[in-house]
Amino acid sequence: MRQRRHSTTRRRLAWIVAAILAVAGCTPPCFAQSGVTFDIKNLTATVTEKFKKEFFQRQETLEKYLASTRFTEPFSGPIDVDVSDGQSFSEALIFAWEGRRGHMYFPAARAKEGRAAILHELTHVNAPNQVRFLAEGYPAYLEAQMGNIKAYPTLGHPIECEIRDYSRAYRSALRAVNFAVFDGVSTQKGVFLGDNIGLETAFPANADGISQRRAYAYLVSASFVKLLVESYGLEKFKALYDLTPLTPGRAPQADRDRYRQVFFGKSVSDLQTDWLRALKEKQRSCP
Repeated sequence: MRQRRHSTTRRRLAWIVAAILAVAGCTPPCFAQSGVTFDIKNLTATVTEKFKKEFFQRQETLEKYLASTRFTEPFSGPIDVDVSDGQSFSEALIFAWEGRRGHMYFPAARAKEGRAAILHELTHVNAPNQVRFLAEGYPAYLEAQMGNIKAYPTLGHPIECEIRDYSRAYRSALRAVNFAVFDGVSTQKGVFLGDNIGLETAFPANADGISQRRAYAYLVSASFVKLLVESYGLEKFKALYDLTPLTPGRAPQADRDRYRQVFFGKSVSDLQTDWLRALKEKQRSCP
């Protein structure tokens, strides 16, 4: 009799847990396995399950990468994922800056199209950074390497080839890039990588032009991170990245001389020269 009562109690508890998770937009085993809850609106059940499946695949991929490279300790706190028809771009870094690390947002439209930058935003959760140049460049680089290449900002093309296409459409864009200025953008609410860094002269001032220059800034940043990792190794890049940890609620300026300390006396401007040379070489293989 006692054994039957325990069995009934366990079933009742299991039902309660399942009900709680369902209300949170999460179905077992997502909460039990990874501490992730979902609040998903305006998606069909099929698209919802596909998104969740991809989310956990990307999470596992990133955590294995972080463990094998020892780049950083994986984030151990709870993760809550909002998918809805709010803003048009995904978000996680600014939430971390606001003190809400682990909160993530994805536009429902991108989830429907299979273009959600899940690995990018998970990288923000696991490895946020104060310098927006690196904070966006590293996740965009990783997304292109092992995530969803259809996601923003590559949209299905290799990083260098997408930069080439932008440079053809906006002739003065590449000449407007200045890494020393890019490096001065501190992570904070209301500040976008791509604004007020000299690209305004190369792109139209309308809404589409603003969107395009921001995407271009992400691509350039990802390409620069790729150069540093490929040319100097991940350990050197990690040494640079670790010098500017995220400082929630504040926006300190990074020491520009840190590049010289890490990369054998080379300034960020010297590294831009190297980047331009490598970029042109890689673009030769673009279709």
